[in-house]
Amino acid sequence: DGSVFSVDHLTLSTNEAATLPSNEYEANEVMRGALQNAVNSYISTNYPSEQSAGGAFTKDENTYVVVVTGEKTSLKNFWSGRWTSTWNLAVSGSTANISGDIKVRF
Repeated sequence: DGSVFSVDHLTLSTNEAATLPSNEYEANEVMRGALQNAVNSYISTNYPSEQSAGGAFTKDENTYVVVVTGEKTSLKNFWSGRWTSTWNLAVSGSTANISGDIKVRF
């Protein structure tokens, strides 16, 4: 809760956890929470597999990032597929710019 640390995957070690300062974008938490609820609803409706996830994150004072990913595999049929999309939402007053990147692999 409120801590951050890094992991060195080669040595399997972590550095000492540092306490984060109070959320500098605390005012944005309402918007981020609403985005997260929308992402959760979207995933439960459109991704039938339990191998999917999504998250909404605050990038800076006026920018949010939404990531949605899902995977479906059928190893007995020798195929798998993965979808990952990243969306940047820049809010300015009553307008918003949305840009995204979609990666599909089959």
